[in-house]
Amino acid sequence: MSERIAVFHADSLTKEFGVLRAVDALSLSVARGEIYGLVGPSGAGKTTLIRMLSGLTVPTDGAARLLGAAMPADRRSVEHRFGYMPQERAVYRDLTVAENLLFFGRVYGMSRARIVERTRELLDLMQLEGHGQQRADRLSGGEKQRLSLACALLHEPDALLLDEPTIGLDPALRREFWDHFH
Repeated sequence: MSERIAVFHADSLTKEFGVLRAVDALSLSVARGEIYGLVGPSGAGKTTLIRMLSGLTVPTDGAARLLGAAMPADRRSVEHRFGYMPQERAVYRDLTVAENLLFFGRVYGMSRARIVERTRELLDLMQLEGHGQQRADRLSGGEKQRLSLACALLHEPDALLLDEPTIGLDPALRREFWDHFH
């Protein structure tokens, strides 16, 4: 039997903001191929947990690992191997859809040819074909959300951290996304 390797791992992860304990000694392990969802009311600490797992927020206590790397200390060693989509849309409003994808592709060290190929694939998947030359600030809320997700998927990461990825999407497109992830 093969050993279960954790893509995401939290051990007694805690985050306090002054007197507020946003995450309280949470432990979890998510293996490759698993889809793990966090469900809870607004303010329950879901985004804080995702930010700690991605190495963007330093925990008050406990330990986080992503793809085997300690977060946030070893984030640089794995930052090109995971995709992160924050709750707030992570696109440059003054760039076109294609320019946003080109920018993120270059950040991830992708070749221009691969960026062009992945851009075509993702514009199709995200139902944004024909929007490549449109500035991001001219997109609808749902289109901006889809572009943000495309940016997270562009470099074909080994792991994804998605914070509210389908907010603002119609039910049919939401279902298509989850089918894609499965």
